[in-house]
Amino acid sequence: MISNLKLCQDRSSTEISVGLVLVLMISGIIAVGCQGPVGPSGKDATGVDVIPPTIVLLEPWPLSDVWDEIEIVASAVDNVAIKLVSFNIDGTTVYALEEPPYTHKLDLTGYEAGWHFVSARAFDSGGNITDTPVIPINIGFSEELDGLPLVSFHNNVAGTVWTLPDSARATSYWTKFPIAKACYLKRASIWLAAVISDTTNIAVEIWNGNEFPTTVLIDTVNLTSEQVDTTLQEHRIEFGVPGVKIEEDFFLVVSLANNSRNDTLKIQADNGKPFWKRSGSRDDDGYHFLMSRYAREDNLFMDCILNYASTVGDTSGDG
Repeated sequence: MISNLKLCQDRSSTEISVGLVLVLMISGIIAVGCQGPVGPSGKDATGVDVIPPTIVLLEPWPLSDVWDEIEIVASAVDNVAIKLVSFNIDGTTVYALEEPPYTHKLDLTGYEAGWHFVSARAFDSGGNITDTPVIPINIGFSEELDGLPLVSFHNNVAGTVWTLPDSARATSYWTKFPIAKACYLKRASIWLAAVISDTTNIAVEIWNGNEFPTTVLIDTVNLTSEQVDTTLQEHRIEFGVPGVKIEEDFFLVVSLANNSRNDTLKIQADNGKPFWKRSGSRDDDGYHFLMSRYAREDNLFMDCILNYASTVGDTSGDG
């Protein structure tokens, strides 16, 4: 009797142990199946890269006029690696780069004048592809500009007034004028008012280049207290014939020089963002309005008369 009872107990213990093992095995299988293998960041369970690259077309600007050649610039990053960046015009690849910087200067003489469309595409090492939005540009050729006078301006509606020095004691402001090719600056026009001492000047400077102030100062005109009024007036600065030669985009800088704390300079401006493609309305940060360093959006009330000419002394198209 005792032997039979012990045998039943041993059999029950064995069945419980086997059942427990089966439960644990099934639980383990379910747990592993739910979790799956853990792959590297950006890759799926089988180790395949499934995250596409990121690409941004930095140049050219949308709706910009380009002449003779164009520089295409893109920025591309990926979670694993960028394999290739291609530049495309009208859907056709014109250049490809395997390593940064992703930039290329393209001769446009083989294209017809008029509107064309630029884009860029990034390929990563996993075969993922990302395209940028298509950027429309207007292609022209410099011989069409010879002798052509041009008014480049920063606004056409008066709406507000800048007063310098401002709250941060800044005493100057500048704006960038993009140009199509080398030309001559014949006149600059600025609406100013000032209360300045006899020892203070209002300096109007022309800087040649694409980045201020790491460009080249090519001309300076000083306005004295006798030349400015306390009410806003237009001041035209003539640069003679043929004018100041401008090789690249240029900056027009207005500032107080040798000023005291009591001197003030007012610059007529408008507020709000200019419409697309307004000539001279893009600053060196790429905004299509002039953004101050103090979170205000204004456009200085100024314009420039330019003359495109092939040679020094060519004054054809005098305006």
